[in-house]
Amino acid sequence: MAPDFSQGLSLNMSQRQEMVMTPQMIQSMEMLQLPMLALEQRIQQELLENPALDLLDLGEAPVDSAAAEEPGLTEENQGEAADANTDLRKVDEIDYDWDNFYDEAPPRRYRGDDEERFDLIENAPGRSATFPEYLAEQLVYVDLSEREKSIATHLVYSLDPSGYLTTPLAEAVDLEEASPPTDEELAAALKVVQRLDPPGVGARDARECLLLQIDALGTDHPLARAIVDEHLHDLAANRLPQIARSTHSDIEDIKRASHFIRTLNPHPGLEYSPGSRTHVQPDVIVDMEDGKWDVRLVGGSQPEISDTFLALFDTTKRGRQLREEILADPERSTQFKQMQELLKNGGQGNMLRDKYQSARWLVTAIAQRERTLLRVAKEIVSAQEAFLAGQSDAPAPLMMQAVADRVGIDISTVSRAVRDKYADTPIGLKPLRMFFTRAVGGSRAGGRESSNVHIMNRVREIIEAEDKKKPLKDDQIQKKLAEESIDIKRRTVAKYRSNLGFPSHSQRREY
Repeated sequence: MAPDFSQGLSLNMSQRQEMVMTPQMIQSMEMLQLPMLALEQRIQQELLENPALDLLDLGEAPVDSAAAEEPGLTEENQGEAADANTDLRKVDEIDYDWDNFYDEAPPRRYRGDDEERFDLIENAPGRSATFPEYLAEQLVYVDLSEREKSIATHLVYSLDPSGYLTTPLAEAVDLEEASPPTDEELAAALKVVQRLDPPGVGARDARECLLLQIDALGTDHPLARAIVDEHLHDLAANRLPQIARSTHSDIEDIKRASHFIRTLNPHPGLEYSPGSRTHVQPDVIVDMEDGKWDVRLVGGSQPEISDTFLALFDTTKRGRQLREEILADPERSTQFKQMQELLKNGGQGNMLRDKYQSARWLVTAIAQRERTLLRVAKEIVSAQEAFLAGQSDAPAPLMMQAVADRVGIDISTVSRAVRDKYADTPIGLKPLRMFFTRAVGGSRAGGRESSNVHIMNRVREIIEAEDKKKPLKDDQIQKKLAEESIDIKRRTVAKYRSNLGFPSHSQRREY
């Protein structure tokens, strides 16, 4: 007997909205988020891989207007830019963190050995040696046996980014099949490492790091050595009178010794950390012309669809004209007729169509990127004229949502548009994100709103102008700000002071 499945089964109809990510939408987001150098690399990659693309212009002339006709688009395709704009608005409706998505899946990079792929990064800094490599290179010039050099090299690669040996010495070296190093060999190798440049490398703690640097200077600093050796915590807490009493020294001598100690570097390896040297190219140029602000994009590589592919696929008047020109040219007509024959072949014909479609999407996405970035940049400049003109010490309060509302796009699109982008302005090269500052203060009657950057600048100025023998407490700084109608809480003052690198009032006191 067949089982009865009728019990409990029913058909229901429901309506729901789903967002399907089209390739055009994904490409538009990706192009918008790329900074100038990455965009140039991506364009060069596409030019190498897609025969349907040509390079329109390699000049450096800035792009004056985002309303210009997109290069390489036919009459048939002029509406695609508007469609891309609609696509971006649809994408913004998706509840998804696309910034994280692109952090995890960055744009493709070049593969292979073709030298042309690296033309655009010739001016970027060459790869610097890593910190361990820099130290290991120095060991070549030290008179060591192969075993001694091997032990020292293992120690070098066991250091943390600051240059410290945080692993126990007995566990820092593994010679695999060779006989394990003795305690005497490890100690000798560590002394070798601690004589390398920069001074202080190979220390086990901050005390040893500073003592190594004092020794490396080759001058006599007995008081400074004594303070580092026995009173480092007191020095960090600015307890100079206590140090003076303990060392039976004059307070002025203690002040001079502490000043010398503060010139030392407690993290000698950090200057070699990855990313300490970056190469930045602006995406936007901002300057004043005839009393008006001029905002334009930096010019760069502009891809267009090749005439051959337009002649093959474009059904408009432009495509017909190109076909006539190519067929009238004996040198070009032969190759063109061969491509026409390939279109009749399923596999190869589909490949040509895919390349043409991919080229159209790329050209449209880049044009959309230029329009969106320029519109966002103009809104930023409009809101920050005083700061850009040097009339204000900080950007005015500006939220991304306000720019999004004025431009008519979603806030996430604004975020992608300014991410990793820089503007060349009259006050220097500035990241676009820095122009967005939160409004702080003004919550009480009579209080006025200021940007958090402006308030941090005022905190810095107040601390720098204070009496160093009677430094201001956080609540005293709060009162001074209140006199300027800046109403913030004491804990906010403490946060800003700490972010600016100023210690507490007791640690700032000078004796």
